[in-house]
This record gives sequence, C-alpha cells and structure tokens, in this order.
Amino acid sequence: MEQVFTLKSARMYRNLTQQEMADHLGVHSNTYAEWERHPENIRIKDAEKISLVLNMPMSAIFYGSDTTKCSE
Repeated sequence: MEQVFTLKSARMYRNLTQQEMADHLGVHSNTYAEWERHPENIRIKDAEKISLVLNMPMSAIFYGSDTTKCSE
C-alpha cells in the first residue's frame, strides 16, 4: 500500500520550505501557502508539477485525503 502524505507533510519530507517549493513551481509563496491550506483548489497541471518536484506520485499527495477535487 502506498504511503499517503498531505501536501505540507510531503514538502517537509523532502526538506523544502514553502518558499523553495514556490520557487521550483514558479509561483508566489503566498500561492503555494494557499495550496497547502486548500489543496482542492490546485489545478491538475500544478498538481503534476508538485508531484515532479517532490518526486512522489500524485496519488500519494492528493488522493489519500479529501483533495480528490483538484480543479481542471
């Protein structure tokens, strides 16, 4: 069974700050912080980028909680 993380715990597991994540993703740090609070608002393309940066499958980050409603 695949380990499931929240977005915040996945970031912390990879020893990245919110600012570092924002920089990797090309977004403002406030945008990234908002995603951690409300991951249901993340667009699929941004979720895919997050998955690549964290080197984790999207299902380990987003589908193990009530964040299955990522917006298109």
